[in-house]
Amino acid sequence: MKKVLLPISEIDYFATETRIFNFGKCLSDQFAVEFLTISEKVFEDIKQKSSGCPNITVEFIEPGHMPLPLDFRTNLVKIFIRYTNDLLIPDTDLKLWKTAATDDFWGHLSQCSFGEDLHADCDIVLAPLLSYDDTPSDDVDVFYTSIICRAKNAGVKVAGYQLYPVFSGLKLMPLMMDALIVKMKYERQFYLNMGIPADTIHLLTDARDAYSITSISDSYQNYRYNDQIPISRDELSIVVINHTKFRPFIRQIIKAVGDLKIPVVLSFLKRVYAIKELKEDDIISEFYIKDIEKTGCRFYLLEPPSTVPVIMISDVIISCTFVAPVELAARYGKKAIVYNPLYDAVPDVDGAVFINNPDDLSLALKRAYKEKKKTVGFADSINAILGK
Repeated sequence: MKKVLLPISEIDYFATETRIFNFGKCLSDQFAVEFLTISEKVFEDIKQKSSGCPNITVEFIEPGHMPLPLDFRTNLVKIFIRYTNDLLIPDTDLKLWKTAATDDFWGHLSQCSFGEDLHADCDIVLAPLLSYDDTPSDDVDVFYTSIICRAKNAGVKVAGYQLYPVFSGLKLMPLMMDALIVKMKYERQFYLNMGIPADTIHLLTDARDAYSITSISDSYQNYRYNDQIPISRDELSIVVINHTKFRPFIRQIIKAVGDLKIPVVLSFLKRVYAIKELKEDDIISEFYIKDIEKTGCRFYLLEPPSTVPVIMISDVIISCTFVAPVELAARYGKKAIVYNPLYDAVPDVDGAVFINNPDDLSLALKRAYKEKKKTVGFADSINAILGK
């Protein structure tokens, strides 16, 4: 099993409200994952979260302190001048060292250091691309720089992922990477405009993985990490919303799901209603259970409070009317379908599609499965970078 090393500082870890751990957890299905941190707070949090995850380890590294006598500083400045003597500030005849050597360079020599415990014993290092709007502290700066340099010297691949807004990123850092992992098309275009080769820029299209490396939190999207209903990449997760009247149409939906001949996780969402003396559970048992059993799908019967959690982990949501969960699903990029033979077919209503015959429903579900199989997540990007 190949190993992924994830160095992470406290400020970067909590910038995502710890969601970075979730993409490490996702990677652990295919890779051995090691988190490396200089923060005791991060170490304890990951240690607690990774309990029961056999392919995840976490290591705490404490930075050391290296004295910098005046003579040593002076010699370092001389070395800087020697290596930059031919560099001019663009569009001037002024040498770079004359403005930088005794100011920027001298003033930013760090006394922080790391010993042999800071290693790059892995197949690939994944590091966040830093931002000049959130200037890292000395220990964080040296921490990331040391790991990247040691990995480079050891011939280990290094990939940077876009955590902060791309427009405020450090200009040199992306150029040091073997590959970049971004989550938005405009981020990819930004690096193309910088001259980064297109084949080294990997765009995440898996919404859960992309959300793991955004600093913007969304209470609905947090449910993407709900693992009470496990769903694999090879399974199409479908939510069918019950209805008080359109029982024949619900049965048509269930039959279309069963005819797909692909792995399906079927969640049936209750609406809590009764028809005279019959409760909803009685109606489901009488009208739908046998049809559902014939599909051979992994099946869950859910109560209304599970609406948001199940929608956020599912691929397709089907209802016989345009109810609020359909609108929510469409808003978050799910395949939202209103199936009702009494309605006109409409290709797009704010992200939802109206379908009025079983054949079109089957085609829509098959298309959704193909689209899911094509999504690109962190594991896909890492395999591509490693040349698997």
